[in-house]
Order: sequence, then structure tokens, then C-alpha cells
Amino acid sequence: MKSLSLLSFFVLFLVAYGFSIEHHHDWDPWIGFQVPDENKTALVLLSQKLSGPRYFSWDVKTTQNPFPFITLSSALQQIDPVASQRHLNSSQKEILKKLIYRLVLPSSSRIVIEPKINVLQLNLALDQMP
Repeated sequence: MKSLSLLSFFVLFLVAYGFSIEHHHDWDPWIGFQVPDENKTALVLLSQKLSGPRYFSWDVKTTQNPFPFITLSSALQQIDPVASQRHLNSSQKEILKKLIYRLVLPSSSRIVIEPKINVLQLNLALDQMP
């Protein structure tokens, strides 16, 4: 009887351990702390580097507009402040506007939603502008 209860305890432990590992993929029980996801970490570091008045800023997170995307209208509204901070002339502002339209992502569904742009990609391209 004692071996049966020990066995059932062991099985329950394995089931519970399996569920905890399944739901917490980043948690490593052997080292005792959460291992950061490299993609999420890279996005966070990149977004911190590419922030400030010289860059396009990210809108409030919504279901239609998750991080790191901004809407086309938001990007177009931010052209003048970004251009003034970077001292861009009118021809450079036109190049920036063309860049924004080039980076518009196609809609992933048939539902008509406002076009979106990856703000990190836009800010990286902005740094490469002459």
C-alpha cells in the first residue's frame, strides 16, 4: 500500500511538473530562473535604442496594431516632427514619405483595416537615410 501511494505521488508529481514546463517554456528548472527569449529581448533592446524625438514613436498597443507596428496615418503625422529634429530638407522629407509607403505591410486578412508599418524597421531605415 505504501509503495502504491508513493508511486501515485510520483506520477502526480510528473504530471504536475510536465504541465508546469508546458505552460512556462522559458522557465528552466535546472538553473532555477527564467531564461529570456532572445527574440523578445532583441525587440525590447532595439525599441529602446530607436526611441526619442529623432525617431518615429510607437502607438498605443491595440489588437489591430500590436507592437512593433504603427498605422500609416500615425507614421505620416510624425514626418514633420521627425524631419525637424533631424534637420531634413523638403527633398529628404519626400524620400522619407516614399520610404514609409514602401514599408507598408499588406493586410493579413480580408477585413479592411488601416495599413500598418513595422516601426523598428522604419527607424532602422531612417538611420540609413543620407
